[in-house]
Amino acid sequence: LDRYDRDFAVAFNAAKSQAQALGKYTPEFIAALTAVNFQLGTSWKSKFPSTWNSLLNGNYLDAITRLRQSLWAKQTPVRVADFTNAIINAYA
Repeated sequence: LDRYDRDFAVAFNAAKSQAQALGKYTPEFIAALTAVNFQLGTSWKSKFPSTWNSLLNGNYLDAITRLRQSLWAKQTPVRVADFTNAIINAYA
């Protein structure tokens, strides 16, 4: 496997684990989490602990607010919008 394939596999496996932990194990949400893990790394939860805890507790509106106010949102707004839309679809 080339580096991209390895990086994708790591991101995808992390996304499956995270989706399972959140109880949102759908192809669409796993795809969104894969993109997050690919861009930010699989330790993104430690970069956004309050957001992760909000998701774990089902407080998706707080998680979305935190994401939209983050530096990440300023740097890559389309990716954050994609992720927040996936959260809305998974939790709504």
